[in-house]
Amino acid sequence: MITQQEADTIKQILGRNYAKKILDHLLDNEIFRDSGEPYSRQDIYNIMSTDRENEILENAIIELVALTKEKRRKEMAIREAILK
Repeated sequence: MITQQEADTIKQILGRNYAKKILDHLLDNEIFRDSGEPYSRQDIYNIMSTDRENEILENAIIELVALTKEKRRKEMAIREAILK
C-alpha cells in the first residue's frame, strides 16, 4: 500500500496531471484490469489517497517515478555539460 508520504513524493516528482501521466504509462505498457479494461483516473486517485491497495498499479507507479527521475538526471547532466 502506498503511504501518504510516498503519495506526496510521487505527486511532487510527477507534477501536475500526475494521474494522466500514470494512465498513459499503464496504457503504453499494456497494464489493464483483470477484465481487460483500462484503469480509470478514479483508480489512480484511490491508490494515491491510500484508500485501496493494488500491487500491479503500485509497481507501475513506482516504475514511472524511477523512469521520470532517471530522465531528469540525464537532462541535468546534459545541461551541466553544456553550461561548463
